[in-house]
Amino acid sequence: MLDLDKIQHTLKAIEHDSSLEAAQQFKQRAAALDALEFLLAVGNEEHLSTQAFYELQDTAEQLRQRLEAIDDIVFAGLRADIRRGACRGKAFRQCIERYVGSSSGATAVGYDTLDIFCSKLFHSAATPAITTAREPEMIAYQPTPARIVLELLAQVPLTSADVFVDIGAGLGRVPLMVGLLSDARAVGIEIEAAYCHYAQACASDLRLSDVSFFHTDARAADYSAGTVFFLYTPFLGSILNAVLKKLHIEAARRSITIVSYGPCSDQVAQQRWLQASAQQAPHTDRLAVFVSAT
Repeated sequence: MLDLDKIQHTLKAIEHDSSLEAAQQFKQRAAALDALEFLLAVGNEEHLSTQAFYELQDTAEQLRQRLEAIDDIVFAGLRADIRRGACRGKAFRQCIERYVGSSSGATAVGYDTLDIFCSKLFHSAATPAITTAREPEMIAYQPTPARIVLELLAQVPLTSADVFVDIGAGLGRVPLMVGLLSDARAVGIEIEAAYCHYAQACASDLRLSDVSFFHTDARAADYSAGTVFFLYTPFLGSILNAVLKKLHIEAARRSITIVSYGPCSDQVAQQRWLQASAQQAPHTDRLAVFVSAT
């Protein structure tokens, strides 16, 4: 049971913390908003159904709107900078450092403040409803943790000669980050039409001409231009095997790199035509990088 005095103390602390008004205090605002969202979410619990708590909820909602309004201004400015080319590459990395701080590291698990930052930057519109039924071996969409994209770019430096392909791109976070942080062309393959159109609209809005999304089944996609392929376990079993067979055909023509994350890494590691770039067993919570055997 929550203590109303403690709730009131928390709200007053947020209300009187003038530092939260500063644009660059995004991480602190995110923590405050998380606390406010919790207070608003528990309002339906029976033991909190009192007039005093409802008044505290009203205060929490007003504070939430105030802090969200600050973020809205911040991200509108960042999008404008990206559109005019002033917040890409090194500048975008510095932007992340300025608003979020350093990455939580490769050993971290789950999502962190960088994910909140990327969601607010890329996904200002409401997430669209799913229109395509999943097959049993297809995995429900979850965004790749943003820190994993930073780790990927550290382990696999991309150049203007590369075409990065995210297989199962969802709402487009990975290709969008790759497009902002590297000189590579970034492509997203997505079977859900609503997600694909949403991601393309975001890339177009940010004027990221080297980022594109294709609405297609991964088993039927054209991979002929790709040099680096990413899989955050969009599917398993026979679907993954079918996609890996297509990539094997591409590897017979040129050297390719496959980066996997999540449970699919075990299945990717079993491919004899791939060699792991590090002498360690695949792990669900770690990136795995493979290069095609020559």
